[in-house]
Amino acid sequence: MTERILSELQKEYRNFFLEKMKLYGVKSPAELTKGKKSEFFTEIKNDWAKYKLTKKQKFKAEIVSVKHIVEEPIELYDSEYSTQKKSTKTDTYKERNEQEPTIGRKATYKQPSTTKRLQEEERGQQVFTKQIIKSEPNNEQTDDLRILFTPNNHFEQDNDYVYPVVKMPISNCLLKLPRQGRSNQKGYKENDFCSLIKSHIPEIAISDNIHMVIPNFNKPYEPDIVLFDKSINLYIDIEIDEPYDGYYRYPTHYTHPEQDVKQDNIRDLFFTESGWVVIRFTERQVHCQPFECINYIKGVLNSLYNKEFTAKADCIRENQWDYNQCIQWQKIYYREKYLGIERFQKRYSFKEIEINSNESESIESVINRTKLFQFDTWS
Repeated sequence: MTERILSELQKEYRNFFLEKMKLYGVKSPAELTKGKKSEFFTEIKNDWAKYKLTKKQKFKAEIVSVKHIVEEPIELYDSEYSTQKKSTKTDTYKERNEQEPTIGRKATYKQPSTTKRLQEEERGQQVFTKQIIKSEPNNEQTDDLRILFTPNNHFEQDNDYVYPVVKMPISNCLLKLPRQGRSNQKGYKENDFCSLIKSHIPEIAISDNIHMVIPNFNKPYEPDIVLFDKSINLYIDIEIDEPYDGYYRYPTHYTHPEQDVKQDNIRDLFFTESGWVVIRFTERQVHCQPFECINYIKGVLNSLYNKEFTAKADCIRENQWDYNQCIQWQKIYYREKYLGIERFQKRYSFKEIEINSNESESIESVINRTKLFQFDTWS
């Protein structure tokens, strides 16, 4: 088997990881005690973030020469769309019957070709200047703005939840509004799923170009897809979770036995305490059963508008994954296989949200944030 060629950043991370193990006097993190292992991975996360930030600051606001950009991964198949009649169901949210097509794709998976990668990286260069988007306050925000819908606990799960996931705010919760603008760092399925929602749930507004400011932090949260209805102050953050980064291969959205709280849970808590509803799907659910995911969203809307709780998840149910599962999946190209692609191309970020860290949002002074979580640890 041809050895996969690492990018420069991947090589830097590998050397960084090996040096850290030398400092601990081990050849593998598995040799560490439970306490030391937690300390080890915490240092890895924090020190690597500092390293990348330092490196990034050196090139900020400069004209950077980069390789030719390929927005989508190379596909190895011709899409075949077959329309099948599904059983007619009463849509209580839209009050109409629909017949929707199912999408089937035939794909023959191959291991990534090193030769093809090198040939593509020899293509012409493109010069660009990063676009800075200044975060501006939302003029509709007031300190007494509250949600006008009634949340419910119909979708509530335990901590070790199963996808799809729904989290809701408390009743009569204060509402923090989003701001316009977003970087172009999007997941592989976001655009497709956003378009599908627009066409099948046209009654509610949708956006994929907003962000939420985190107090005392210079980077915002950027929801994947947002549904909103200003008449009842309803904002829904729809997230699509992948088990690992397609290009850099590092694990994402995982549970870790050494961590008391999953990072996604901290993020979700920020949104629910801001008066938002959060819905999480896996990328596999959205790709393999998109219309079942659409129906699940309709079920959540039904529970809020009509207080009807009949909708169940017809899409694949998936458990949360842990760190080791992510590693195993990236080794066997799990994402690439179910997506029917050869590999992911690197995507370059043209946009960056600029936040005034000295700015104080008055709404944050009245929101009762959970004291357990410190703002400077949110990521």
